[in-house]
Amino acid sequence: LVSQMLQLYNENPSEMERIRPDFLSFNTAIASLTRDQHFRSNNADDNTYRRTIGKVCFDHLQTMMMFYRQDNHAIAPDLITFSTVMMTLGRGKDRDDASRAMQLLDEMLHLCGVDVKKVGGVGNDGSLTISVVLNTALFDQPTTFTELYEEGDFDEINQGSSKQYIYNVIPRNKHFNVALAIMAQSRKVNSNTLEEARRYVDIMEQLGQYESQKMLDNPPVNEELSDKGLEMDISIISASSSKPDTITFNTLLKIAAKAGQPVVADEIFEEMMTKYSEGNLQVKPDRVSFNTLLLAWSKAKGANAGKRVTELLETMQKMADNGDEDVRPDHVSMTTVINTLAMSAKKNRSNPKQAESIISRMEDNKEAALRPDVVTYTAVMKCWMECGSLRAAGRAVEIIDKLHQRYEDGYLECKPDTLAYNVALNAIAKSRAIEGGAEHAE
Repeated sequence: LVSQMLQLYNENPSEMERIRPDFLSFNTAIASLTRDQHFRSNNADDNTYRRTIGKVCFDHLQTMMMFYRQDNHAIAPDLITFSTVMMTLGRGKDRDDASRAMQLLDEMLHLCGVDVKKVGGVGNDGSLTISVVLNTALFDQPTTFTELYEEGDFDEINQGSSKQYIYNVIPRNKHFNVALAIMAQSRKVNSNTLEEARRYVDIMEQLGQYESQKMLDNPPVNEELSDKGLEMDISIISASSSKPDTITFNTLLKIAAKAGQPVVADEIFEEMMTKYSEGNLQVKPDRVSFNTLLLAWSKAKGANAGKRVTELLETMQKMADNGDEDVRPDHVSMTTVINTLAMSAKKNRSNPKQAESIISRMEDNKEAALRPDVVTYTAVMKCWMECGSLRAAGRAVEIIDKLHQRYEDGYLECKPDTLAYNVALNAIAKSRAIEGGAEHAE
């Protein structure tokens, strides 16, 4: 219907002014598409349709911006419009959704008068140093159509008398996080993606500094809490904040991992740890942070990858033993470490012993989610095979026997599969040190 309204208006604008879509027309269409996308999300047959929804919503928003730039200010998208389209892109699966999300985020920053300037040259980590200049008057602007309608003369607004954008559409934490998540899910994540992501996080940091100063100058008043002598809850403040949080940094770690940059991932993680130690509770590293950093190092080809993942696992365990249950190693943590040890076993013959130590710890665990499964045992066999040890074939046979025994004992996650048998066969084929190797292989 909106498309038909636009077509009729474009064919004869002067005669069809009355049928030109307005703010409510576009937002009703966008909201309807978003709800439709949500309800169809579990239907595999609708994947093609779902991929197009983000683009359609994005195109509607772009049309609203076109009308706004033609001085039809009443059609300007508000913060809810931008948020809805961003969330729709986040649930989509189109390969161009990442570029649309970045374009949307840049549009919001531009409308707010955010001037991102490059300062100096390239840093030691390859990133550009930037400076953010924000029009702080926007903090006092309404964020939604409803607020604007209640506060001002709508006819005057529609005539384009406003000198700045009529809404406060400063991107909040959730907008950045969704855009970063879409970037992380892109098919092609490289160093350029990582640089763009780090640029956005730098912008979030600097926007947060403006917000902090604004809060100091004009602290929020919550009469109900003030009457009780209570301080404002951090969630009330952070709901409208642009500051990066744990999710932001975890997504940045994921992008670094997919871009094959474990050293940069280390730097990002150290930044999280430093900020948290300085009292910033919003960026507290959690298990996902550690596991994503482990993933980054698991993809590294250097000889020190095994050492680094072992250090991280020990750090997780030590922090958990000191009371931080949010970082206690889980099945993913330990399996990732064992897989990394297997890949670097050729350069470090002690890796199999470290892998055996980890799997022993997992076997002793009473929690089902932390017990080793066939994937974990297969990784240990790979570790023995890759190190070239004379014990590799014999240990592979023992592990296959253990898998059968544990499966018979009721540990269904240990049921041997084709990959486990193939790894064991490879270990036997590469070794002459096992007595009756042919018979075992047979």
